[in-house]
Amino acid sequence: MILGGVAVFRSLVHLLFFIVVTILGALAAIVSFPFDRSGDTVLRLARLWSRVLLWTAGVDLKVRIDGALDPHEPYVFVANHLSTVDIWALFVAIPRPIRFIAKKQLGQIPLFGWAMAAGRFIFIDRKIPAAARRSIEY
Repeated sequence: MILGGVAVFRSLVHLLFFIVVTILGALAAIVSFPFDRSGDTVLRLARLWSRVLLWTAGVDLKVRIDGALDPHEPYVFVANHLSTVDIWALFVAIPRPIRFIAKKQLGQIPLFGWAMAAGRFIFIDRKIPAAARRSIEY
C-alpha cells in the first residue's frame, strides 16, 4: 500500500510541476517574442520545460543516434505520439532546431497556444487538407 501511495504522491507532484512550469514557460515564451521573432528562445525554453517534466515524471530518457545529422539539411522527425512524453522526449533528444506541426485548436489555448505561436510552430486545419498543406509549405 505504501508503494501505491508513493506513486500517487509522485503523480501529484508531477502534475503540480507540469501546471506551474507550463504557465511560467508559456509566459516567458510570450514575453520573448518581441525580442526573438525566430522562435529560438521559445525552443530553448521548451527544451528546459521538457527536461523538468521528464525528471518529475521519473522518465530516464536514453537517446541513441546512429548517424550524424547534416546541419545544412532539413529533416522530418515523426513520432507515434502515444503520450505527452513523446513531445518532451523529442525536445530533449533531437539535437537540432525543431518545430512541431499541431492542430489549429491548440493554437487557441490561452498562454499555451500563444507560446507555440511565439515559437513559430505550425498550426494546421486537419478538416481542410489543402489548407494544411499550405501551412507547411511556407
